[in-house]
Amino acid sequence: MALDRVSLEVEEGRIVGLIGPNGAGKTTLLNAISRFCDPAGGHIRFGGTDLLGCRPHEIVGYGIARTFQGAEIFPSMSVEDNVLVGLHAQHRVNVWSAALRPPRGHGEEHWMRERATDVMEMLGLAALAAVPAGALNFMLRKRVDLARALVSHPRLLLLDEPAAGLTLEESGQLGQTLRRVRDRYECSLLLVEHDMALVMDVCEQIVVLDFGRVIASGPPEAVRSDPAVIEAYLGEVTRA
Repeated sequence: MALDRVSLEVEEGRIVGLIGPNGAGKTTLLNAISRFCDPAGGHIRFGGTDLLGCRPHEIVGYGIARTFQGAEIFPSMSVEDNVLVGLHAQHRVNVWSAALRPPRGHGEEHWMRERATDVMEMLGLAALAAVPAGALNFMLRKRVDLARALVSHPRLLLLDEPAAGLTLEESGQLGQTLRRVRDRYECSLLLVEHDMALVMDVCEQIVVLDFGRVIASGPPEAVRSDPAVIEAYLGEVTRA
């Protein structure tokens, strides 16, 4: 059972960490929220909407966006066009029709590209806007993935291991970026991550999953010292 009676809440404007050993159900929970998989029961409520009635492509319209573990990008497309994909479900003029420049779409296309430029500048990608995304290193690809999620100005941003593959220095920079994202776009973040230094640094609340169940929830200081969390990560503690 991937998830077993999981219950958690992400408050507005908060950065919440979702941690646990491999196989605990973290990505499955993000997939359920994103509607990539259907739970056998329960509810997933966002504002006044039960998301279980939504299809995956409708989620962004409610103000939810996500990134992926492997920095999923379109390698042959430019960085800017990769970012613009994040707006395609919200507007009549999508990336493909914008390229043909229909007269009725000029105004909306301009607005979309302004939005993309703003996000790229914040993430240090503006100078690479015309570069094929496949030519970037892994860290920059992760930024493109983040920019594509942010361009829709989500109310809730789901991040699936954003620090995976990053160096210690890059992870520290990511922590600063996530705070700026929260403050500038006034969104909540639900962060799945194995980098405990990053989690403890940026998250105001941490939820711990183990074998599909929530075993701890609270501020970083309390979770760090919780015996159940220590056992889940390090094994059972025996006393002499």
